[in-house]
Amino acid sequence: MGRREKIFGLLAVCLLGWACVAGSSWQEWTESTLRPLSPPDEEDYRDLRFLDTLLAGKTFIILGEETHGEEVTTAYKVRLIRYLNRQRGYTVLLTEGLNFHTPATAAAAKENASLAYLGSDLFSPFYEEQSERFRVLGIDTNPDASSRSFIDSLHHAVSQAETADFPVDWEEMKKMNTFLHDSRNQVPTSSASLQIRLRQADELITALHKVGDSLLNGSDGNDSSAFERKWWVQKIDNRICELEDFRLSVQNLFLHKGFAMDSLSRRAISLRDRQMAENIRWIKSMYPDEKFIIWVATVHGMTSYGLLEEPHRSRFSYRKSLRSWLDEWFPGQTYTLAFNDYRGAVDDGKQLQGELPAPSAESLEAVLNSHYAFSFVDFSTCRDSLLTGQPFKASLVGGEKEGRWMQAVDGVLFIRQQRPLYKQELKN
Repeated sequence: MGRREKIFGLLAVCLLGWACVAGSSWQEWTESTLRPLSPPDEEDYRDLRFLDTLLAGKTFIILGEETHGEEVTTAYKVRLIRYLNRQRGYTVLLTEGLNFHTPATAAAAKENASLAYLGSDLFSPFYEEQSERFRVLGIDTNPDASSRSFIDSLHHAVSQAETADFPVDWEEMKKMNTFLHDSRNQVPTSSASLQIRLRQADELITALHKVGDSLLNGSDGNDSSAFERKWWVQKIDNRICELEDFRLSVQNLFLHKGFAMDSLSRRAISLRDRQMAENIRWIKSMYPDEKFIIWVATVHGMTSYGLLEEPHRSRFSYRKSLRSWLDEWFPGQTYTLAFNDYRGAVDDGKQLQGELPAPSAESLEAVLNSHYAFSFVDFSTCRDSLLTGQPFKASLVGGEKEGRWMQAVDGVLFIRQQRPLYKQELKN
């Protein structure tokens, strides 16, 4: 970026800050600072140059989505990724999908909402085309704390490693993992039943430690093989943390009869954000000079769940977002770009299928829809204004919710017409 562009970029930020202070409402400020954008198939990227100023000094950009299964959102992310890679030097793409892809997980991946974009007709060809320009890694061990597929995938991965021995019984590990998976939401009927689950979890943890130790013994050096070994040790550590949390949760289910049945899944979700953030921190330590694009649902990229209004705030009170962990470890280095839409349909392969509900007349979507088919609004330059404390309705995280969105995310990319994301067969 030349000197003149830098000067104009700084002036633009100053003007945005002035507009933020001068505006009397979030609607007025949004309309006065709104940027029209080209459609996702546009290969002229001049409309995205404003990102150069907004992302100055940012190591991480989070590309959110209201839910998985949005075709136009995926298409626009592909456009943004191309620009961020070619113009801003972002070279590592981290995805909210399973971070193990083997024949054992391919079938499950096709139906996993978190993997919808990975197997889509839009993303798969893009990945093949761009694979030499990016390192692409999944940061999510699995949204399920006791995945059936993890042991199979681990066994497949380590069988490719040039290591003398893994002193474990893989079939026994698989049986224990399957048992824990199938009983994960069941209240133990007796003390004996509880002890069986605890013993199985302990034995699986011990076996996983043995596999991790064997992998570490052959992980010297900095080549790709050494990285893969260390990365699998990181995933094993994820699974051990999940199993240890499972032990605590299942004891609570048994000992406290009033313990809510969804508490175990809530704890698992909270742990999941922490683990995804830990995985990002670990990858950052492996690639200290790189910049990272993080593809996750916007709910993980919110600065704080406390910025939601009731009744939603209390539902998230047990959670700390992935973004909040990054802000703690890497202050000021993350920008969250949320996506929203006005009408259309989605298909995440699970709960959310069909037409989108109509936004409220006083929502962010209604304001944005009155202007452009594709647009962008930045909130990050308005952090110190009284406007940021104004709650308003927006569909940024799993449906319309009221919150202080100017503080919760840094920017919003609006898409007027959404379409479902259709998946292709994932390759092994």
